[in-house]
Amino acid sequence: MLEIRNITSGYNKKTVLDGLSLTLSGGELTSVIGPNGCGKSTLLKTLSGLIPHTNGQILIDGVPLNTLNKKETATKISYLAQEKNCPDMTVEQLVLHGRFSRLGFPFAYSDTDRVAAEKAMDRLGILPLAESPLSSLSGGTRQKAYVAMALAQDTDYILLDEPAAYLDISAQLELMRLLKELAASGKGIIAVMHDLPLAFSFSDRILVMSDGSAAAVGSPEELCSSDTLQKIFGVSLTCDSQTYKYVY
Repeated sequence: MLEIRNITSGYNKKTVLDGLSLTLSGGELTSVIGPNGCGKSTLLKTLSGLIPHTNGQILIDGVPLNTLNKKETATKISYLAQEKNCPDMTVEQLVLHGRFSRLGFPFAYSDTDRVAAEKAMDRLGILPLAESPLSSLSGGTRQKAYVAMALAQDTDYILLDEPAAYLDISAQLELMRLLKELAASGKGIIAVMHDLPLAFSFSDRILVMSDGSAAAVGSPEELCSSDTLQKIFGVSLTCDSQTYKYVY
C-alpha cells in the first residue's frame, strides 16, 4: 500500500503538490486525471523518489520513502516517464535495463535477469522482436518495450505517465487491457491519463487532481454520477455497458 500523508513537493522554490493525502492499493489500476499543470506528473515523480517531498510523509508498505536509498526504492516502485528517447539498442537490451536496480557486483546480468526480461517481453507480445533495434519499431511497439522494461523491474507498484500517448486506438485498448490484467495479478498500477473515457472504462479508481491536491477520489461509477468532472473539466461522461463516452 502507498500512503501519501499531507505531502508538499515541487521544483526549486515552486510548490506544485500542496497538502496532498491519498492511499493507493495494490491490485488496482488507478488513473490520475486533471487539468494541465495540476501536478499529475509531479505526483508520480514524487512517489518514485525523483523529486523529494518537503513536508508530509510517503509510506511504501509502511516504510517511509525517504528512508530508502535509490536502489531500495527501485525494487519497490518502477516509473515510466511520458517523454522517452530512442536509445541505440535492441528491445532486449532496453528491457534488461529494468533489472539494473537488482544487480550486484560485478554488475552483470544473471540468468534470472534474462529470464525476467524474456517473460516481460513475452507478456507484451514482443519476444520475437528481442533482437530488433528500437529505432526500427513503430511508436506503439516501442511503447510496449518500455512497459516491458518496467515490468521486468518486478516491483509491486508501476507508475506510468501518459502510457497511451501517441498510440493509435487499437494499441491504446491493448495497453489498457494489459494494465488491467497486471492490476488483477496484484500489481498496483498508477497511470496519468489524458483520455477521460479511456481512463474511466478501464480503471478501478480515479484520482481527480486540481491545483496540486486531490479534488476527488472514487470509482468510475461514483465520479461519473457526481458533478466533479463538470466542475474540473467542464465536461460530463455517460456509461453504456461499462464503456464511458463524452456527453455532447
